[in-house]
Amino acid sequence: MNGFGGMVSFRLQSRAACRKVLDRMDLCKIGVSLGDAETLVMNGALLFHPGLSDAACRKIGWSPT
Repeated sequence: MNGFGGMVSFRLQSRAACRKVLDRMDLCKIGVSLGDAETLVMNGALLFHPGLSDAACRKIGWSPT
């Protein structure tokens, strides 16, 4: 490989919307590693804090979406 890769970040309106987008991703793997050559997609609140409410996520500095 030569050069570099890119990263795209965006927020949706709700966790339900995030789940819907993640469930419909056909060309991406759900994952957290940024050191690979694969196309990955993730939602930090769903992967790292699935048991926390949206308010609890915001309290610790995580966006729930």
